[in-house]
Amino acid sequence: MKISSICVGIVSLVMYSSAEAAPDLEQFFAIPSVRELPLKAEILSETVRDGVKTTELYLNGAPFNGKPTKIYAWYSAPSGSGKFPGVVQLHGSGLNKLSPEPSVFYAKHGFACISIDWAPPSEKRKNRQSVFETEGRMTKFGPGFQPLQVEKDYLRNGVMFSRRALDFLRSRPEIDPAKLMVSGVSAGAWHALLLTGLEPELKAVAVKYGAISGIDFSYFTGVFGPLKMVRQKGYQEMWLSYFDAANLIPKYKASVLLLSGTDDIFYAMPVVLETFRRIPSPKKLLLRPNDNHQLVGNESIPLSYFQSVLKQTSEWPEVSIKDCREEGDKLLFSILPASREAVKRISIVYKTGPRGLFEWRKNWKRVDAVPEGKEWVAKLKKPMRDTQTVAYAYLEDTAGRFTSSDTVEIPSFPKWRGKPGLQTLDDGNLFFNPSFEFGTRLFNPQGKPRLDTSGKEAHSGKSALCLTGGKSRLTTWALPRIPGRTFTLKVWARSAVPDAELSVSIRWNLSNGKNKFSTKIFPVSTQYSHCSFSGPIPEETRNGYLTIRPMGTADIWIDDLYYNIQ
Repeated sequence: MKISSICVGIVSLVMYSSAEAAPDLEQFFAIPSVRELPLKAEILSETVRDGVKTTELYLNGAPFNGKPTKIYAWYSAPSGSGKFPGVVQLHGSGLNKLSPEPSVFYAKHGFACISIDWAPPSEKRKNRQSVFETEGRMTKFGPGFQPLQVEKDYLRNGVMFSRRALDFLRSRPEIDPAKLMVSGVSAGAWHALLLTGLEPELKAVAVKYGAISGIDFSYFTGVFGPLKMVRQKGYQEMWLSYFDAANLIPKYKASVLLLSGTDDIFYAMPVVLETFRRIPSPKKLLLRPNDNHQLVGNESIPLSYFQSVLKQTSEWPEVSIKDCREEGDKLLFSILPASREAVKRISIVYKTGPRGLFEWRKNWKRVDAVPEGKEWVAKLKKPMRDTQTVAYAYLEDTAGRFTSSDTVEIPSFPKWRGKPGLQTLDDGNLFFNPSFEFGTRLFNPQGKPRLDTSGKEAHSGKSALCLTGGKSRLTTWALPRIPGRTFTLKVWARSAVPDAELSVSIRWNLSNGKNKFSTKIFPVSTQYSHCSFSGPIPEETRNGYLTIRPMGTADIWIDDLYYNIQ
């Protein structure tokens, strides 16, 4: 039995002040049972057209923070008799007017569907809308990114509305309660990810452009940005303990389709992949190349997936990369479709970029695979030194359905794998742009140093950086560190004059607020020389700040930086 929401506000207030205790999410998102709060529908309009009965209605929702609520919704079902599968359809952010079209679309294909408005009420929305009171999402409405009491977040109410909509479907005599589905897009997909962990009876869920936060494997971006702006200590972690879907994924029972794009700006590709990897229930991945939120209005793909789960159509296609190996200057991919039947096309979607600077958005390419026995084979050029190739298999079947494999990385490197410890280039270098071949990315140049890319000034490669004496310097924050271990720092340098000096200094910020310094002054001549020194990383180091600068007025060229920890 679902626990009354009257208790939830009390519990969440306690959790707000006790960050150590993990919140009871079942209770936090609980709604009264239909016996405790009977369903009451206010019919606003009804039509029957093309074999579909569509009802516009208000449905009484669960109380939210002790006040009554109303859910504005469209419900459509085939007009004939029968036990139909049921779908809850959840829109994304920025809703102005809730459309009946998604519910009608499902009904035309033999499903009953309720599409609900979970967006916060607003006077700017001149159309009918749901009724509830809220103070914001992640942060309070208004300027300043002020912290918000979690029980008043309208994301919580959206999940509660979604659970109430599922109860509405269960109550309908024309619906088979063993065949309940959810389709959510963008912020609605976020709702769907939470809902799937709370509703174990769901048969299938389509998540279009949604993901966990990624904060627990050092990746946090996109839609969660407002949390970074809140200054209150511990607020970010506290809020995510309630609303990060990662907390509920281990409870999944439903079959899940995770659809996203390589270029999505709201739910980053690395986090989408991590979300997919954590799902314990049957799952399929559809990662569309060079797609940024392009299919938010598409319900054809979720419908097709639901039909396959219900065995109304053939099983959803599946593909994996069995092996990737080097052959000379080529990468040879062995690709394995789950079934050779009905395969129209298999490709490798790939992108090559500098290690440590790999950017997943834009410019993904495709190369077609060819069948060889039970497998398909594709070839790519092997990535150059200190670069990496990220690739995945992309299959289209004869029914026009697409599916993706997980990614492989050559060499294995990206941080979205959540690998522990420090990651380096092949020579152990913790600087991923040591020769400035990619400009000054990952460094913080000050005083406008000159970058030369002609090769004339470089120690190796084509690039070198000129630090103008008395004016410019090269710095970097967040220098990799392991307290108590030994660092080695190397710089190749030369000067325009024979007797210049170069200062290389690391300021270690300690947990007690004090600083310690590792500094060395090197003589520099008109020929490139190796400036190298090592030392201990102080205990209780929290951060390291590197500064490289000329000691006098002479210009000094630097190249081929190297930093390692032993």
